[in-house]
Amino acid sequence: MPTTSGTTLIQRMVDLPEFGGYISGTTTAAGGAAAVMLTDTTNLQWAIALDQDRFRFSFVLITTLLHAAVDQVRQVQQWTPSTGELTVAPAFAGEIGNSVTYELYKAAPPTRYREFKGLLNYINDALEECWHEELGLLSSLITDADMETTGVTNWTASTATLSKATTEANVWRGAQSLRVLNTAAAGYAQSTTLNVVEGHTYLVAAYVRVASGTARLRVRDITGGANVDSVTSDERDWRILAYTWAPLANQLQAAIRLEGDESTADAYWDDLYVVDITSRRLEPPAWVSERNQFRGIVAVPFGAASAARGNFTAVQYTPKPVLGSFSLDQRSLRDFAVHLDQPPYQEAFHYMVGVRRYETLATLASTTTADRDLIATMARYLYWKDRGGIPGFEGETAMKRARFWGFAARNLQRALAPRNYAEWKDAFSE
Repeated sequence: MPTTSGTTLIQRMVDLPEFGGYISGTTTAAGGAAAVMLTDTTNLQWAIALDQDRFRFSFVLITTLLHAAVDQVRQVQQWTPSTGELTVAPAFAGEIGNSVTYELYKAAPPTRYREFKGLLNYINDALEECWHEELGLLSSLITDADMETTGVTNWTASTATLSKATTEANVWRGAQSLRVLNTAAAGYAQSTTLNVVEGHTYLVAAYVRVASGTARLRVRDITGGANVDSVTSDERDWRILAYTWAPLANQLQAAIRLEGDESTADAYWDDLYVVDITSRRLEPPAWVSERNQFRGIVAVPFGAASAARGNFTAVQYTPKPVLGSFSLDQRSLRDFAVHLDQPPYQEAFHYMVGVRRYETLATLASTTTADRDLIATMARYLYWKDRGGIPGFEGETAMKRARFWGFAARNLQRALAPRNYAEWKDAFSE
C-alpha cells in the first residue's frame, strides 16, 4: 500500500498561508564556526526591503545525514534579507557549512522543541483520532502469527538468518512478512511454544513465497523432542501450506517451524494460522484492546491464494458464508475472545473484521498507510483547536479555523469509509 512519511505529512499540513508555509533549502555559504548562522541566498536573500521579523522565531531543522547537527531544531532569532542569513539560538552541534540541507517552519517546530509542541505531535494526535477498517488474523496460539510485530524476537533461528520484509512483492497481507534465509541445510525459524490438548484437532496453515529452494511448514513436538507432520512448497508465487494435526497422549507442548530444506533456501512467510478447531475459541489480534473494535468474522478459503494478493478486503475474496453465530467470551485473559457456535472451517483462514487507530510515527522518516489528506486536515484542526484558548481576536480566529478544518476532516473520513462513518464519527473531538 502507498505510504507517507512524517515529513511529507507535516509539509502538507503547513503548506497554506495561514500556517506560513515552509522552506526546504540548501545553504549556499558557510555560516561560521560559532554554529549559530545559516546562509541561503537562493531562498532567504530578498532584494526588496521586507519586514525583518518575517522569519524571526521560526524553527530550523538540519536534515543533512552525517552532519553533526542532523535532526537538531533551533529557533531563529534574526533574519537578514539582504544577505540571506538566519541567526539561531542556541548554537547547533556543528558549523552549518555550504551545501547543508535544512527545513524552515513558521507555525511550530517539526518535532517537540523545549516548551513548543511539534508538528509531528499534531500528526500523531491526528493518527490516533482516525480509525480505519482492518482484517486481523484470528489465531489463539502463536505470538506474532501475522508477522506484524517489529523485529524477530518472537522467533528462534537455527542455521538461518531471520528478518522482517516490507517490500510489497514479499508481503502477503499487512505491512511485513518473516524472511527465513538459510545459512545451512534444514534451517528454520521456530515459533513460541504452545500448550496442546490430547484429542483436540489443530489446524496449521501459512502463506509462503519461495525465493529459492524448498519451504517446509512443520509441527515440532517440544515434549518428546521430535518432528511431527510437515508440508512443502517450492513455488515462486504465494501459496498456502496447511494440514490438521491431533496430538497424542504424550504430546503436551508443540511449536511451529518455518523451515528451508536446502542450504540456499530463502522464503517469505506470512499469516501463520494455528487454531484449536475443537475448542472453537479464537483470540483477536494484538491490536484489539476494546470490544467495540469488533465488527464480525470472515473466512478466506485456502483457494484464495491464487486470487489477487495484498491488503485484501472480504469482498475481494468472496469468503464463505457467515460462520453461524458467535459470542465474545469474557473468560479470555484479554478483554474478550471469539467463541464460535460451530466448528471453524478447516480449509480457510479466519479473520476478524475490525476498526483500529492508526499507529503513531516515531520519527519524521517513519511512514503510515493513512490517507495523507485526511491526516493533514485533522492535524490542522487539532493545531488550531490548541490555539483557540488564547484570549481575544487571535483565539477567536483560531477557533473559526478549527471549526472549518474539523468539518473538512469529517467529510474526508466519511468519503473514505462511508460504511463506518456513523460508528467512527465519535472519534472526532468536537
